Amino acid sequence: MKKRMIGLLVAGLVVCCVVGLASGADVAASAKLGTLGLGADAAMALNDQFNCRVGLNYLPAFDISSFVDTGDEAGDVIQDLSIELEGLTVGAFADWHPAAGKFRVTAGLLLNSIEADITGTPNYTVTVAGRQYRATDASGDVTFASVSPYIGIGVGNPFKGEGQWFFTMDAGVMFHGTPELDLRATASDPAAQAILDAEVEKQEQDAQDSIDAISVWPVLSAGVTYKF
Repeated sequence: MKKRMIGLLVAGLVVCCVVGLASGADVAASAKLGTLGLGADAAMALNDQFNCRVGLNYLPAFDISSFVDTGDEAGDVIQDLSIELEGLTVGAFADWHPAAGKFRVTAGLLLNSIEADITGTPNYTVTVAGRQYRATDASGDVTFASVSPYIGIGVGNPFKGEGQWFFTMDAGVMFHGTPELDLRATASDPAAQAILDAEVEKQEQDAQDSIDAISVWPVLSAGVTYKF
């Protein structure tokens, strides 16, 4: 998936630059840092008010456990949850500069491969036919919609003003839909797996209910742009 997304980005960058250079349009590239991670964009001026952009962001592995209420309770099958985010986003955007200046309104689509890997400590004993079996490992993940609309505002237009270096900043939201949570645990004996699965499903549903309302990802970024 990541190789495919990087391939799409490279193709987009090449098309953007080739079309721009062939038509005599200005082309610019940006490097930025924000809530989607490390990013790079290529932009082309369409006219005085509209630019188009393609870009890639990579969010390095980032542990968010200390920022999230994992809801650990004494009876949970999985406790001490650790949640780590990582992934790529590849986007295509249209920038509208209503006053033909630096302020812009942006709309676009992102291919989103960001997901959360979950690990935890098993905390459950199953009794089958008078024998006790423990859960031996626990894990899970949270995934988001693979295609996510984006809308936002920003500052920066490399095709207006003198010089080659410019500041760029964006603030908006990515609509990634309802996150999908999957928790898993393995019993020490297959005979106890069905009982363990039922208990894990209860905890998963409780946790899913707590994240159902989180359907947007705040996007904030800042960086520098170079006009060729």
